[in-house]
Amino acid sequence: GFLEAGAAAGALVVTALEWLAAEVACDFDALDALLADDAAMFGARGRAAVMALKRENLSRAPSYRIESVAAVDVRGGSVAAVFECLIPGREGRGVDVVRVADGKVVAVDALRFYLV
Repeated sequence: GFLEAGAAAGALVVTALEWLAAEVACDFDALDALLADDAAMFGARGRAAVMALKRENLSRAPSYRIESVAAVDVRGGSVAAVFECLIPGREGRGVDVVRVADGKVVAVDALRFYLV
């Protein structure tokens, strides 16, 4: 479990939260520093493509509000966080799953809860 995993679990959570905080703040230097070279997310593959996607989509801070950490999967290297998107035209809520390996973000997947 989480408590038994000790330092590895703590490092996983810290890296994921640093990534989420950098997205909220549109801090591209921090995002780049946290990103694995072979990262993939939202159709972009590799550091350059992911950073281009982030620069295109994150234009105004705060871009998101992180509401809570919903789950930590230490064995799978994932942290799930509930968010509210504040980007004009893309407003809504959902869950981001940040996957971390060797202290770097390797992938992010999202499930959006669309408001009707």
